[in-house]
Amino acid sequence: MRRRRHLPPPALLEIDEQTFWEKYRPIVDPAEGQAIRGPEHVANLMATTLWTIVDTGESETLYALPGCHVVNRLGYVVTERPWPHRSVVAVYSQGVAQGERQDGRST
Repeated sequence: MRRRRHLPPPALLEIDEQTFWEKYRPIVDPAEGQAIRGPEHVANLMATTLWTIVDTGESETLYALPGCHVVNRLGYVVTERPWPHRSVVAVYSQGVAQGERQDGRST
């Protein structure tokens, strides 16, 4: 009988905020003027272009996690380009207390 081989989990790839915006191109909601949307605005969207913005509570940094998550969720971001795999974590905003720009990104 063949033994199952357990592979280690993939390494976590963390990218910075600028790379996230350049590579995946978040779409600003024209009605709200921000990139972050509520759950009611993402119900029928393709899963691979959906990111969940989360607050870890440990710092002022927000993170974008690929897919739909509920724990520590602040909202969702839809991107033009899909995420490649679930091992990507993007810094969405450094220092959320500084204020919001028109596109929903920190200043």
